[in-house]
Amino acid sequence: ENSPLPLEEKVRIGSSFYERRRRGELVVDVKVYVSNQKKGLLPEDFDPSQRNIAIYTSSQDEIVALGSDWNYDQLFPSQSDAIAYILNHSTDKRVHFYIRIHPNLKGINYKDHLDLYQYDQYPNVTVIPPESRVSSYDLMDACEKIITFGSSVGMEAAYWGKPSVLIGHSGYEAMDIAYHVKKLEDVIPTVEGNLIPKDRIGAIKY
Repeated sequence: ENSPLPLEEKVRIGSSFYERRRRGELVVDVKVYVSNQKKGLLPEDFDPSQRNIAIYTSSQDEIVALGSDWNYDQLFPSQSDAIAYILNHSTDKRVHFYIRIHPNLKGINYKDHLDLYQYDQYPNVTVIPPESRVSSYDLMDACEKIITFGSSVGMEAAYWGKPSVLIGHSGYEAMDIAYHVKKLEDVIPTVEGNLIPKDRIGAIKY
């Protein structure tokens, strides 16, 4: 608000982060995570007539490494526990969940990562492994909403006009760009609810 730059320039600067990242340019991160993905590629079983919801995971070790100051009031001990709760309590038979495992987990064989593959046994779940060429951005566009546990994809979804659900903590949680679930009883109503996208100005500011 105190910047001498005109609003149009501030919006351009903030937007460039999201647009460059989607183009596969190196922005902030140490590597480009979508370099192996194929633009336009969706999972083979993708059915646009269903209520498709994408779940984007983070590296669980990164979340744990942030410590108790960050994780002091988490609803679930881990992402896997949160996903299990959603899948076991969701009652809308029209919903199909796509679990996009973070590309950075390729080749990682720890239990927190491997636990995610068990959900492929659910009839309404497709697990997308980290090495898959399925486009994370095209999946985002094709789904009605996305769920994250702190991943920056949550704010990217908000920028691109997609309802974003945050279960856990993230640096952008105070920017009003995601539906931040703080109570257990709100998880399923939010996941299954008909949400509208938040104003993307918070994502641009962030």
